[in-house]
Amino acid sequence: MSGNPYQAPKAEVVDFQPDSGADDRAGAPRTVAAGRGMDWFREGWELFAANPGLWIAMMLVMLGVMMAAGFVPIIGFIAQNLVFPLLLAGIAVGCDALRRGEALDFAHLFAGFSRNTNQLLVLGAIYAIGVLAALIIAMIPMIGLIGGMGVLGSLEGMDPDNLGADMLLPILLGVLLMLVLTLPLVMAIWFAPALVILDDRPALEAMKLSFMACLKNVLPFLVYGLVGLALAILATIPLLLGWLVLMPWIYTSSYRAYRDIFFAS
Repeated sequence: MSGNPYQAPKAEVVDFQPDSGADDRAGAPRTVAAGRGMDWFREGWELFAANPGLWIAMMLVMLGVMMAAGFVPIIGFIAQNLVFPLLLAGIAVGCDALRRGEALDFAHLFAGFSRNTNQLLVLGAIYAIGVLAALIIAMIPMIGLIGGMGVLGSLEGMDPDNLGADMLLPILLGVLLMLVLTLPLVMAIWFAPALVILDDRPALEAMKLSFMACLKNVLPFLVYGLVGLALAILATIPLLLGWLVLMPWIYTSSYRAYRDIFFAS
């Protein structure tokens, strides 16, 4: 208390610090132990188990939105890639709310449509352009090989049935090339929606940080991928119904990986 009896009383006020402030902002990506790849699924399950019914409902709506966006040929592909980062950002917001002890809300799914929307659309546009470019590059040698084999087969009088089987190799090579070309894109987009909506990072910076995070954690992601593959096989057995659980589980586990790699605690 002040010694001046005429001084107006003052109350101690603590400035409000938002959860996305400097004290809880993603730092530079760090390298974690390989075994963390399995822990991400375990910790992601805890987030999913907090409200499994709502998570499944959100996934069904998400699939419906993506199917509706992709209904129109060509334009639909672009629309899907523009909408997808917005929905992934909403899932990250829901996961972050659960981590902070709040309840999961269906509205979280659409948080990306009202927060940092432009940067999320930039993410989708870059990814769509990258996928299209990779597809074109992969198709050029594949079409060349198939065309060359077709001409060679006609000249040598080969059986068309056998020729079709021989064309399987260039198709497989084209698919493999496509996977190699899109892998960096997947690495760059993996954590980017969360970094944009939770940490206010610009799209290009978020993609750079996401790529660095994946590159520095190849072993944990290898473990994560192997565990995910096993779960995918199990989810496929009961008429694909297991994917209703596995899809949100993958997203919640990805959020746990984001927290693990970009935050010290």
